[in-house]
Amino acid sequence: MPTTLDARIVFSLSLPFVVGCSAAARSEAEPPGPVAWRAHPTACGAIAEMPGPVRERGMQEGPTYARVAWGKDVDGSRYEIACFDLPEALDASGRAEMLAQVERWISTPPGTRIVERRRVEVSGTPAAELRLALPDAREGRYRNFIVDGQRLFEVSVVGPSGDALHAGTERFFRSFRLLTLPAEAAPSP
Repeated sequence: MPTTLDARIVFSLSLPFVVGCSAAARSEAEPPGPVAWRAHPTACGAIAEMPGPVRERGMQEGPTYARVAWGKDVDGSRYEIACFDLPEALDASGRAEMLAQVERWISTPPGTRIVERRRVEVSGTPAAELRLALPDAREGRYRNFIVDGQRLFEVSVVGPSGDALHAGTERFFRSFRLLTLPAEAAPSP
């Protein structure tokens, strides 16, 4: 098993990939007119309803492979499924430390404040859910979890505060599921 330090180093190499994708959400041109929502399966082995068109990209950074799929709504809200394949499985304490580190990374940019933190379950896997207040009257909601000790997921929505964002967030999270049940959540034979 890798040490927690090893896991942090591997993950931190890929973090700019996802942070860059989130930052791009504000700089890309807005799609013309209304966008259609549909269920979109991702290369991460998950599916969720998102506004289209949905884009995906991947990046190899050292021993970690990262993927992200995202869609944007007409108001600029960004719906995203990101996953990071770690080179080795983390034990329970390594998973807890990794999730704590992810929380620190996404909640410490200037002007960002944690509004709510709670535990939820995603496809039978324990997850940390954060609601963040962000600069420029924006907010974010993140669900972070690790599947089978080796695949870190960051499922998130970031956009302008308001009823449209809340409704879209609920739809996105309600529709999200893993296409393959994690070993720890699979029923025993």
